Amino acid sequence: MGVAGTLQCYAELAFSVAEKQSAAAENLLFYEENLLMAEETVAGVAEAPVTATGEQKSPRTRSLSDQVLLKQLALIESVAHAAQRPECVAPLAAEEITAAFVATLLTDTQATQVKLARVVTLHGTKQGSTATEKSHHTDLLTQLTALGSAGLRKWGSGVEHKGDRDAYGIGQKLAVLSRPALESIVTGILQRIAADDLPGVTPAKIASLQTTYNAWKTADQSQSTHTTDASQLLAEAKLELKDLTTRRQNIQLAADAIWPYSAPNNAPIRTAFGLPKIRPFRPVTV
Repeated sequence: MGVAGTLQCYAELAFSVAEKQSAAAENLLFYEENLLMAEETVAGVAEAPVTATGEQKSPRTRSLSDQVLLKQLALIESVAHAAQRPECVAPLAAEEITAAFVATLLTDTQATQVKLARVVTLHGTKQGSTATEKSHHTDLLTQLTALGSAGLRKWGSGVEHKGDRDAYGIGQKLAVLSRPALESIVTGILQRIAADDLPGVTPAKIASLQTTYNAWKTADQSQSTHTTDASQLLAEAKLELKDLTTRRQNIQLAADAIWPYSAPNNAPIRTAFGLPKIRPFRPVTV
């Protein structure tokens, strides 16, 4: 083989390698898109993946508004917008994808996006309530500690007043008590503190204890309400997403038939519809 023949052989080999790399990249994109559609959008902490070397990565924390869910909605919106392009309306209508069908899909998608925005807001509000609850909890413990000191000044450490000391949580690690246990102690104190006449404990301090206790309970109830509301909205959004995804895939299947991957000049329009450029579109069941 001459020099010219060798150079031609190398050129053909290089073209073949580039072509295979392009196909591999296209397959990877298609795989990732389908994986995105199939991924479970559950709030909480994902299981930590294990690498090829056996090392365990740190778990990925997910917010109530999972990023995968948001990306799926963005894909639906993108496909719907592609279907509204002037050159696409008539061909899609021939495949029974009407303009009204596409417009309704966009409206419903935007409604679900608004619902997710509310989830994000509730999650942020819940975090604020958590910080507030912790602050009130700290204040409450400070006041209880001071009352414990006043109780020891009055009753000392004799066994005859053990019940009185227990009623004030004296000797207990108040910071690690469960919420019900701490609530029980504070409720008991508020019922008897005025009559106990502890040294240095004024009506103003008793009123302050009541105020702090009420604020602590209110912040906790607020946390619970926000969590419940956010979870409910997220569950509704996930259910809506299944229907939206089915409709999005219906458009993509129609587009896949109208603009087949076998025609290279269809690559741009297939990209607009989120379709793979080197193979037919096969939706993932959600």
